[in-house]
Amino acid sequence: MKIINLDSKYDLSPDQVHYAYSVALNGNDSHPIDGESIVHLMDEIPIYLLQPDSMPEFGKFKGEKPSTEWLGFYQHRSSIHGVDTPSIGICPERIIGCATTEWELMVLIAKVIIHEFAHAQMRLRPSSDYSPIDEFFEWMEEPIANLITLHHFKNSSRTYHRRNKNPIAHVDTNLKPLDYVRDFISRQPDNYRLGLDLFKHHIPWWWWAARKEQFQTRTNEKNAWLRYVKANVGKTDPVILRQLFEDLDK
Repeated sequence: MKIINLDSKYDLSPDQVHYAYSVALNGNDSHPIDGESIVHLMDEIPIYLLQPDSMPEFGKFKGEKPSTEWLGFYQHRSSIHGVDTPSIGICPERIIGCATTEWELMVLIAKVIIHEFAHAQMRLRPSSDYSPIDEFFEWMEEPIANLITLHHFKNSSRTYHRRNKNPIAHVDTNLKPLDYVRDFISRQPDNYRLGLDLFKHHIPWWWWAARKEQFQTRTNEKNAWLRYVKANVGKTDPVILRQLFEDLDK
């Protein structure tokens, strides 16, 4: 990973960097081609470490846990460091404030990094532009970024703990990394929490990523999606969700 500390008081430790990379590497599934995988994007897109005052205004802290965009962000075109390219920013100070142990901090840093690279993965696919950003986008993009994150932790946990000898990864805890990430998401704002429903129901993330442009003009279908998911976070029906996706895709 290309990590550049712009003005944060904290750097990421080698253990934290290694763990986030391991989740990306071992968590990849067979669907994205190699050039679209998160571990590939980690070699292409820089991560900037920023203090809270340098973070963009988007992203909120409401409820028990913050939106991931309060902790980090992805920008498809960024002038950070004078370069107009995709970039990711994370705020170590804010992430540290959400963790109570070194183990939680390591897992949460990886969660934020994978979530932001999930945005990059979705944005770089064909027909993935969506502008201007609206409420529908926030209720589709953010939960699916969490869905991708959950898949990576699910796929990577056993592989990582079988191979890795780092003692930080083996502290005495009742939670596995996937359990911790699930718990964190369960207390995020509702549009982020919807990612747990999509994960539980095995909704394919590329349904959204590959069709953003054509979904953009389907006002009635977008409103139907919003009405249903906003009223049913945590209790959605997989058949109804799939039908709503199909209606968007007609």
